[in-house]
Amino acid sequence: MRILFLCVFFSINSLSLVEYQFRDYNKNQDHYIVAYQELHRWIIDEYVIKTNSLQERVSQTVFKSYLEWEQAVSKYSRKHKPIINNTNLIESELLGRSIWKEKDTWSLEWESKYRAWVKKEVDKHFFKKFNIATDCADVLFVLRWIFSRINHLAIGNTLAGSGTLFTNRSFKRSWRGLRRNKTWYKDKVFLASLNYLMNNTWTGSLYKDSFPVKISRETFGEGNFFLTMRGAGNMGHTTIIYDIEESPSSIKTMYSDVPRAVRTLVATTTAPRFVDPYSYSMRSMKWIKKKKRKWEIVASKDHPHYSEEQFQDSFMNGFDDFYNAFLNHLGLTLDYPSHYLSQRKNLTKMIKDRVIYVREGFEFCRENNCDVGTQNYDNYSSPFRDSKILEKSQVVKENFERLDQSLQESDYYNLERYLNNTSFNVETDTSYQFNLSKFLTLLESEKVSHDPRDTIEMRWGL
Repeated sequence: MRILFLCVFFSINSLSLVEYQFRDYNKNQDHYIVAYQELHRWIIDEYVIKTNSLQERVSQTVFKSYLEWEQAVSKYSRKHKPIINNTNLIESELLGRSIWKEKDTWSLEWESKYRAWVKKEVDKHFFKKFNIATDCADVLFVLRWIFSRINHLAIGNTLAGSGTLFTNRSFKRSWRGLRRNKTWYKDKVFLASLNYLMNNTWTGSLYKDSFPVKISRETFGEGNFFLTMRGAGNMGHTTIIYDIEESPSSIKTMYSDVPRAVRTLVATTTAPRFVDPYSYSMRSMKWIKKKKRKWEIVASKDHPHYSEEQFQDSFMNGFDDFYNAFLNHLGLTLDYPSHYLSQRKNLTKMIKDRVIYVREGFEFCRENNCDVGTQNYDNYSSPFRDSKILEKSQVVKENFERLDQSLQESDYYNLERYLNNTSFNVETDTSYQFNLSKFLTLLESEKVSHDPRDTIEMRWGL
């Protein structure tokens, strides 16, 4: 077998994302390797492009640890030699066929209509209602594509690995026999295109296909999103805004989890405490335009709502914390007591929800294989959800410290009393009663297990 190889290694904020390409001349096909972290999973995806075909993901390997992932990545760099050009890249397998034909392109008017659509039509049950499996980045891609399909707008996204632009004008040969329908959720070709898009993108694709957006009530709202790209391996995560409440001021967001599955989204509130051009930012999706009969992604700077102001010192405008400055740009003010109580309520719900999914995981994994690296392990382990509990706990503490001293000392607002007096039960052969304070102490000291194969006692640090 004759193989040539290209390695592209780049860093976002000094954090590694690794992409490889190698060509198998005997089979006349190109291979693309994308290695990354998404939430708590270390992943290597492999894509193959055959002559005159769109790429296909042929494998996804999930590793038990960063070390195993890093060792697998290093094998590619030692094994292959670089090539320069890509000869097999096409944007559609059948010219003249399309997923749908556009009647318009995205504009500020359509962005406004999209925000109204998300606010009215999209809730945490949306994807379960339409039986669409998602992970975190999929939510953003799929909603934009659905809205574009409904309104006959041109849309395109960059495929992982090859960088091919996949648009509403793309088409695969395997879709020829699928039934069409005017209604998006009955259109088998459209649903197949969504599945293909989700299989061939990840959170890093979302970073490439979006831009930092100007923060104002006119330019930022429902449908925009918070994007995280940080941690070893360039961990990706995103949450979408589905509502902005004015009294009390709050940014309501939703997100999906990994692995990809049909699920009810997690609804929460997001209070950004910092931004960074590479690791955490507030963003909007890029449009596409036609140039010389070919569709291309519109550059960030050419979008009318593009702005780097969120990263600049002047954004703070005299405020001492980022969230207050952020709300001020939206014409909102923060009611600290109400915000604190809301965050405290969310923390309580997250911990009590853990009782349910720990029990479900224990019962499932007692009868099924949940070894590390299996989808069952990913479904029922809890490292990401436990980290979100710790993160929310820190937010609650910070919000409490901003209250007036008189409120801090009152029975209703005092955090220490609330954590000590709010209890929940964990049932095994014995019933254990926890208060929130005890559990958070165990979680912070890493005595709590994330592994669904462990006993319920171990899952709670007993």
